Amino acid sequence: MSGGIAVVRRLTAACGKARLFRLRRCWKVSVVALLVCSAGPIVLFAAAQDGPSAVPQARPAQETPTIEQINFEGNRRIQRLVLQARIFSRVGDPYNPAALDRDYHALWNTGYFDDVYLTVEDSTDKPNAKIVTFHVLERPTIRRIEYKGNKSVSESDILDRFKEAKLALTQDSQFDATKIKKAEVLLKELLGEHGRQFATVRATYQKIAATNAVILTFNIEEGAKVQVGKITFTGNHAFSSRRLIRTMKKSRPIALDAKFFVIDLMSKTFDKEKLDEDMEVGIRGFYQDNGYFEVLVDIQDPPGLQTVDVYHRGLVKGPIPVINSTHGKVTNIPIKIVEGDQFRMG
Repeated sequence: MSGGIAVVRRLTAACGKARLFRLRRCWKVSVVALLVCSAGPIVLFAAAQDGPSAVPQARPAQETPTIEQINFEGNRRIQRLVLQARIFSRVGDPYNPAALDRDYHALWNTGYFDDVYLTVEDSTDKPNAKIVTFHVLERPTIRRIEYKGNKSVSESDILDRFKEAKLALTQDSQFDATKIKKAEVLLKELLGEHGRQFATVRATYQKIAATNAVILTFNIEEGAKVQVGKITFTGNHAFSSRRLIRTMKKSRPIALDAKFFVIDLMSKTFDKEKLDEDMEVGIRGFYQDNGYFEVLVDIQDPPGLQTVDVYHRGLVKGPIPVINSTHGKVTNIPIKIVEGDQFRMG
């Protein structure tokens, strides 16, 4: 630093005062040059001490694994092409766990399988490649459907009810617990319409050896038959209860109707749909035919429809139901009527 100042002084004495301004500028430049020259060796020395590792090197980006193979194991009846069409991943796609999870749910939601899981393995042939395998357990096939204990309804009636409800439960269809449960409900409703409201239906199945098929059996216990009990009316002023019962063709008892009295011979089986028809077409239609166009007919609630146990004491023991003592169930029907005004012509 002192050597540089001495050089400037000698230059100033040689050039005179006329060139002093320019020399001042040269002095500033010289000082900067000296500082750079003196700092240069220090920087080079530090770089030499740190070595090549001090300079950051760019690391190569890691390649994303790809799917080399997609396999399916456990499928017997369902073809591979059908399963391949259900998933979204394809050979050559980047390996993505989220995409495989979506494929898993797509297979499970088909309803073809009782179990689905997948495994992922590294490829032995290609580096950075994956082999994906979907393991499935197919639901068994229904080889035969049997109905045991059905006396009030025929197998044809049952199949018609399934068809009306669009329930695809037939031979060679897949075993589906949800459909079978729905079939039990439909069977109970059908039996209830035939007077067996207390029937029980239980489905069981038996596996067929050496196959993935089962025999499905619906075990039916019909229970006591429910018959129509007492039919009572409230709010009927224009017509007697006896006259209104005669309009209920599907629910009224089979009776000997004399001029001044009625002898009931046999009660009919209680059927809610038939009762609704009798109330609408029979009773309400009868009132409207007689000018009561605003009449209201409904089940009185409370008490509502009541099913109770009954005991009929017979005269003697024997095979004739009329004189035997029997137990059973009946449904009493209380009907409420609001007649309204009567309209007349003219």
